[in-house]
Amino acid sequence: MPTPDPNDKAPRPSHISSDEEPRPDMDHPPPAPSTTYTVFDRGTAAADDEARSGTLAGSDD
Repeated sequence: MPTPDPNDKAPRPSHISSDEEPRPDMDHPPPAPSTTYTVFDRGTAAADDEARSGTLAGSDD
């Protein structure tokens, strides 16, 4: 009679290989970063432009 395996019915983790994940290569580069800016970024850019031009915020001078 063979010796019973105590781990015979034990749950096994599913095999997940990191090789299955998409990776960028020469033919498939990663996507370009988004060019959309948040409202905060647009506000600070406008304030920087006003500071460089010497105009006050909201003035049409």
